[in-house]
Amino acid sequence: MSRELKQEVMEGRGLSEAMAKQPVIFAELYVNMVRAGESSGQLVDVLRRLADHYKRFAEVQSKFKSAMIYPAVVCCFGAGIASLFMFFVLPKFMEMFSGFNMRLPLPTRLLMGLSDFVTHYWWLVFLVAIVAVVIFKRFQATEEGKRKLDELRIKLPVFGRVIKI
Repeated sequence: MSRELKQEVMEGRGLSEAMAKQPVIFAELYVNMVRAGESSGQLVDVLRRLADHYKRFAEVQSKFKSAMIYPAVVCCFGAGIASLFMFFVLPKFMEMFSGFNMRLPLPTRLLMGLSDFVTHYWWLVFLVAIVAVVIFKRFQATEEGKRKLDELRIKLPVFGRVIKI
């Protein structure tokens, strides 16, 4: 791609015109700024400002992503511990509680029922998760899905730039 850009400029086309032919790499704003720099004779200054802007943007984005690593790791460990509890610890307590002749509180009964379901029907939970991902990916591929997900990203201003839905 850089060879194509160089070739276009060597053939006498303007840098902005050559950049406009590669919209995947160069955003429209970037191309327009270069075009303005070319027409005003300030191309070097414009390129420096753009480079500084994108460098600062990349630094902020990098800091934000690295700051999100710790919560993500904590969530993963929490999910792992909850899974161990549901599959191994809670079934042992259920055996112990079954010997009592008393009615357990509703939250305890719900948790025990959830543990029993996940222990016996783990494959169903896994299958539902796969189906949900497939449905989400198909929804994401539609025009309405793209629009709805973009609306969600706008409503989540901090996470919308980091989360690539």
